[in-house]
Amino acid sequence: MRRLPLVLLLLAACGSPAKVTLSAEEERILRPLPVPPDDDVRRLVARGDELFVSAIPEKDPKTSLGLYGKARSSYLEAQTHYSGLVPPPLLDRVKECVNRIAALQRQQHASPQ
Repeated sequence: MRRLPLVLLLLAACGSPAKVTLSAEEERILRPLPVPPDDDVRRLVARGDELFVSAIPEKDPKTSLGLYGKARSSYLEAQTHYSGLVPPPLLDRVKECVNRIAALQRQQHASPQ
């Protein structure tokens, strides 16, 4: 079960038009969760991972913003299924989405329109 997100990432990367090569940092961020509490968490995290990976090669900043935003929403929804501590891999995913969204927004504001 722990390898399910990695398998889904691999399938998402293979199914996309351009092959996505994850950096070591991206692989660390998208590392498997400890045993999720239920299937909904697995589904939400897998969906978020798919969106995250599809945003990586995207050239259009607006499209990337949308994909990272949707990935973040999926991860945040997954967090609501935890009654105790949220596992660090899930927290890292949300943090990275926020960082990438902020960087894209800074880039958009710095670019002449």
